[in-house]
Amino acid sequence: MYKILIIDDLESNRYFFSHHLKSVGYQVIEAETGREGIEKAQEDPDLIILDINLPDMNGMQVCSLLKGDSRLGRIPVIQTSASFINTHDHVKGIECGADSYLNTPIDPQIFLSTVKAWLRVRKSDKLLSRNLELLEQEKELRERFVSTLTHDLRTPLTAAKLGAQLLSKKSDIDSPNQTIANRIVANIDRTDSMIRDLLDANLIKAGEKLPLKILHCKLDQLLEDAVTEQGSVYGDVFTLNTYPIDGYWDCQAIRRIIENLCSNAVKYGSPHEKIRVNLSYDEKSEQVLIDIHNLGNPIDIDIQEDMFNPFKRAESSKDQKGWGLGLSLIKGLTEAHGGTVSVKSDKESGTTFSVLLPRDSRKLVNP
Repeated sequence: MYKILIIDDLESNRYFFSHHLKSVGYQVIEAETGREGIEKAQEDPDLIILDINLPDMNGMQVCSLLKGDSRLGRIPVIQTSASFINTHDHVKGIECGADSYLNTPIDPQIFLSTVKAWLRVRKSDKLLSRNLELLEQEKELRERFVSTLTHDLRTPLTAAKLGAQLLSKKSDIDSPNQTIANRIVANIDRTDSMIRDLLDANLIKAGEKLPLKILHCKLDQLLEDAVTEQGSVYGDVFTLNTYPIDGYWDCQAIRRIIENLCSNAVKYGSPHEKIRVNLSYDEKSEQVLIDIHNLGNPIDIDIQEDMFNPFKRAESSKDQKGWGLGLSLIKGLTEAHGGTVSVKSDKESGTTFSVLLPRDSRKLVNP
């Protein structure tokens, strides 16, 4: 049964509305003042019929207060008046948040038809809100499940890796067992890296900073090692320009950032052009800048912001393997250091991802 709140100081008006509403089976609650009406609105009616002339406050003020409440603001309000009946009054009432505005006296059929129309809207709105709530609960449950599953998977993977390493030690270097053991270890490491990415992505989506282990680090050497390793995988596609610089970061986290950006540059850049990796340092701001640039199809400007969110991918990358976690992890790891990541991309100059980091992240991570 629908519940309707009538806020009107005139008993004759309340009787008119109440009589016709009850005749079609609606439950009615009544209030004579604006303050009483706001109080009774806490009972969560499906519709509010609100008069303009109230003894303690203007009905438009009441409407503004109701619509400004996060919980009550979705309840439809029909504003009514026998004195404020011109076009200006109607416009002002709607601007104050009313969903409809009726002059009184009013024909009962028109009144009930208007009420029924807004009750249909209210029913649809409640259904939509409930579905969104269920979707949010399902999403939260799914993320909790993924987090638990990925966390629990690491224990048997660790045991399998130890077994493979033991097998490798007991096998001759050139034996088939050695080759198989090395392959098992490599695939376990890859699986563990995917699990780590999922766990970190869940932390990012929850709005938490990724945990870091800040140590002294030679960034130019780390960058050179990471790019060299990427070159052994993808071939001679990188050019590197470094600057001798050391500082305090999570060395493994920085390496993940570099590897992800280099991998993306290879996947989405032109296969005929070199990928430029550049490290620079600004003494005044005490910040280091890592730029990774590739030529090729540009990234559409409309999706450049959204692409740093977990599981979001550009249309041009839909046919690429992966979960779409790389850029969100880059952003999360960079921000955990107190830094920023940005992208510039156009057809003429290509695509450049820039990671800006403070030279010493210790005071930002552990203030």
